[in-house]
Amino acid sequence: MLIFLCLAVILLVIDCKCIKKKGQAAIWVDMSRAILIIFILELSLFHINSYRLWGGNYTETHYDVTNLTSSQEIKKVEDQYVVKKQAEAYVTIEPVDQKIGTIHLNINSNQPIDYTVCYTDATSQNYRELPTKTLVSELTNSQYIPVFLSGESHKIMIKLEIPENTTFQFDRIDFNQAIPFDINWERVLILFLAWGFFYAMKNSQELQKKYEPGNRFQILVLIFIAILSLWILCWISCTSNLKIPENNLVNKPFERYAVDMVVKGAVSLEQQPSEELKQLQNPYDQTERAKENISIYHDLAYYNGKYYVYFGILPYVTVMAPYKIITGHYLAMNKAVYVFAFLLVIFMIKLVLQICRRWYRDIPFKFVILFIITMLSGGFLMWLCRRPQIYEVAIMAGYYLVIQGMYFMLKAMERENTHYGYLFLACASLALAVACRPNLLLVSFLIVPFLWKKWLVHMKSKQNRFKFILAVFIPYLMVGVCLMGYNYIRFGSVFEFGAKYQLTVNDMKNLGYRISVIPMGILSYLFKVPVLTSVFPFVHNLSDVITYYGYYFNSAMAGGILWLSPICFAIFLLPKLKGKINKESWIFIVMLLGVALIICICDAVLGGSVQRYAADFAWMILCAAMMIVMAFYQNEKEHRMKKYISKITIAFVMIGFLLNFLTGGIQSEENLLKEYYPNQYYAIRYSISFWE
Repeated sequence: MLIFLCLAVILLVIDCKCIKKKGQAAIWVDMSRAILIIFILELSLFHINSYRLWGGNYTETHYDVTNLTSSQEIKKVEDQYVVKKQAEAYVTIEPVDQKIGTIHLNINSNQPIDYTVCYTDATSQNYRELPTKTLVSELTNSQYIPVFLSGESHKIMIKLEIPENTTFQFDRIDFNQAIPFDINWERVLILFLAWGFFYAMKNSQELQKKYEPGNRFQILVLIFIAILSLWILCWISCTSNLKIPENNLVNKPFERYAVDMVVKGAVSLEQQPSEELKQLQNPYDQTERAKENISIYHDLAYYNGKYYVYFGILPYVTVMAPYKIITGHYLAMNKAVYVFAFLLVIFMIKLVLQICRRWYRDIPFKFVILFIITMLSGGFLMWLCRRPQIYEVAIMAGYYLVIQGMYFMLKAMERENTHYGYLFLACASLALAVACRPNLLLVSFLIVPFLWKKWLVHMKSKQNRFKFILAVFIPYLMVGVCLMGYNYIRFGSVFEFGAKYQLTVNDMKNLGYRISVIPMGILSYLFKVPVLTSVFPFVHNLSDVITYYGYYFNSAMAGGILWLSPICFAIFLLPKLKGKINKESWIFIVMLLGVALIICICDAVLGGSVQRYAADFAWMILCAAMMIVMAFYQNEKEHRMKKYISKITIAFVMIGFLLNFLTGGIQSEENLLKEYYPNQYYAIRYSISFWE
């Protein structure tokens, strides 16, 4: 609540920059209207269920619950029910013989309980079922359900689905009790923030000014966006904790063994594979392991009787092992992901600003804001933070390094004289990204045009050529030698990172490189249409792909990049810009799209369709799309067309933000918010799905 109030105050300051254009009186009138409309919506539409009993002849009645019929044994200790194993319980009320408009279950439980109302009415003598609802004790409205039955009901049965280890009290059922008004202040403030954003985008003269690095107001807005983004990712990370006790050796994840490995200076895990695994003719055959019921550490690499870490070693060396050495504890995966996400947000904003300074100096500042929102929301940061495992740590770390590398590259090239320090940092960052995700080596191709252009300049001076070569090749050489040596020590090959020996869902050693799966990968990663329903969170994961008579791994995906961030469809307008924009920016856009497509194909061929892999290349498509949009705006001469471009961009960017928040911020591959923090999940759900 306090966070939203602070955001509202900051947004008021931004909106007040509209005064020069509309006048102070006009701004207060517009703001008053917005607040009035929001409150009218809150008290009417968003509380429509509270009016359920109005105008009807309903009698309030109460029924005491003295006993439950259950499929499993439910113990009653004093006034509480104790359920050790998952069970279904029933309460039947007969005769009721009255009109029913609302049902209230007076239940106090330590866990959410799904309940279904079964009823008879004038149209049915036998039970019909209403949709299931989830009851959370802390959410008052979740205990109420509005019903729309025909005539009087004779029988009502409440069916409870009770999870294991639940303790609850259930002493009364109330019929026709008015659903209370409970103003949701967070919803009110979020609506006000949304209105304020669109109002500022439309009217603020400060946002219409071009981006100026020293402008204090613009700096404050950028800081505000950074803090808001980091707060959202922090909330997502904090509510995605897997909650594995540190002393739980049975379920201890293998990444902790990998941390121990690094701390001890070893290259293989101390834990030994089972003898049964060693005896298999092909230990990489998942079907053979399943047939023999052999237990393994899934997704580790197995070679010469030892376990190795396939995933990038850099996060272990730079963050997780030092944390263990300093504190004596293991760093939780959600915190490890957030460390790299924090750095990524900072450098993503800096990269956007550097791009705008280089090629779009006359673009309005509001487009810079939209550019940043697009990159941060559509780049799958929320998706990675919502499901923090070792996979996401490696992806996020590599993601951060390539963004940092691109920023330092543009920074090194922003003046006629190359800044060799920034050039060294750029190449070092891009090289180190390979120690997180080997396929990120392809990102280095993005800097080739910049390097070639500068090389032609530096060829004139022997001293400059020497500095240039050192700044570019030393980082790649140092990182490359270390990685190749590390690979050779483990697998006897300088180019083998362990993918061939990975104990995963298929035999990667014999799977081969299948060109036939490329169309499926492109369709899944780019064009897969999201599944939209009327049930929260409205966008749901689906694991289907086009029919393929062979093996192709695909996990549940929310949708393709172009649909989750509709602004990306702008990439198809690129041919219309040929010859109309700066040649360097044209080449950069083409390189972004080309490298993104190549990485997309590599991910599909080597890994299949997995939504988290899209983070490897989504940022390139998003960046190219926004650069194209800004180029069209910058080249357009007609004021009316500029307004249309601005409005369409704002709409597409906000739709993209909403879709990515619902899919990544709420759901992701595993809905950990619902599983571990159900109170927050259902609070958000019932705030949005006000009709439930």
